[in-house]
Amino acid sequence: MELGFETIGNATLICHDNGPVLVTDPWTHGAAYFGSWTLSHDIPEEQRDTIQRCQYAWLSHGHPDHLSPESLEKLRELTILVPNHFGGRIRDDLREQGFNVHVLVDRVWTQLSPRIRVMCIPDMNQDAVLLVDVGGRLLVNLNDAGDRGWGRFVRGLVRRYDQSYLLALSGYGDADMINYFTEDGQRIAPYAAAKTPVGRTSPGRRSSTARATSCPSAPCTSTSAPTASGPPSTPPRWRTTRAASSPRRARSCPPSSRWTSPRTTCGSSAPPSAR
Repeated sequence: MELGFETIGNATLICHDNGPVLVTDPWTHGAAYFGSWTLSHDIPEEQRDTIQRCQYAWLSHGHPDHLSPESLEKLRELTILVPNHFGGRIRDDLREQGFNVHVLVDRVWTQLSPRIRVMCIPDMNQDAVLLVDVGGRLLVNLNDAGDRGWGRFVRGLVRRYDQSYLLALSGYGDADMINYFTEDGQRIAPYAAAKTPVGRTSPGRRSSTARATSCPSAPCTSTSAPTASGPPSTPPRWRTTRAASSPRRARSCPPSSRWTSPRTTCGSSAPPSAR
């Protein structure tokens, strides 16, 4: 791929500029949370190879479905980019393990290749947002981060771009604490069950689900409804939206989406197989 990006797995973004340059939150091998989470679909060998050929890997925060030790072990040749989080625990721990770690300066563009630059915005919750400029198109990688003061700044940057893409946490909510019951044993539905899908909330810009292809490795037990949705039969789809004035309606791009300049539509790479 000459210039473009693709997504795969749980929260992984791969950016290309005459070859793979950047991968974010690579989780390609192993499980998370002491084996209780696994990837719902196998990562294709093409994407595994592409990730290993990247120059940089950005880690948003320390949760093991984003910072996967087993996956990072296969990426020791990459420069690890981390947010400037208070305390620097991730930075220090990775350096002790022999990784080449670079801390990104807050809200400052860092050039990674002739046509790719990044800006990192950490927050008080030890999460972080990554803005990626790929040949004049903006990728807004929110991953798990909620707006803790950076929203106005990010929206201001988005307005400067003709094309922008949103990658954000999406799902039912079964990754959170959802086993709540009333005193008489009635299940309390999680707040996430009423959320509007990401693609429906971003008019005027394209959007993509991220953090959506992981699942519990074994169903949780319950005296009521099941607590986990389990692995989907197909990976979640990107949902793209256009400006309200456009006659075109929102549409779904194929799983494992790929965008290549100068195209402005989503294509499909080899779809991963369900576990």
